[in-house]
Amino acid sequence: MGEVALAAAGIFAGTNVDDLIVLTVLFLAARATGRPPAWQVWVGQYAGIAALVAVSGLAAVGLTIVPDPWTGLLGLVPVALGVRGLIGRGAARRTPRRRSPPGTRWPSPG
Repeated sequence: MGEVALAAAGIFAGTNVDDLIVLTVLFLAARATGRPPAWQVWVGQYAGIAALVAVSGLAAVGLTIVPDPWTGLLGLVPVALGVRGLIGRGAARRTPRRRSPPGTRWPSPG
């Protein structure tokens, strides 16, 4: 159990290097201009990590319900979302846009 916790902590630290850069920039901005206040940076960081932990916990509980052979099918979810986005983008591209009459800012009704 200790090895798993140590590995998880190492992975968490390794994947949060970008977060450290963002936090550094936010704290430097707070020190230089006072915006955002440092307490908002702290609260936002803790709220974000708490949300990630909660979603991960819910996903772990949800995976105990799903049979093991079906968990591989979860990889199809991002593919389906991407295909749906491509189809929606194609439909939006085919929809004709109304042109505004010259000298006006908005499309004419009808």
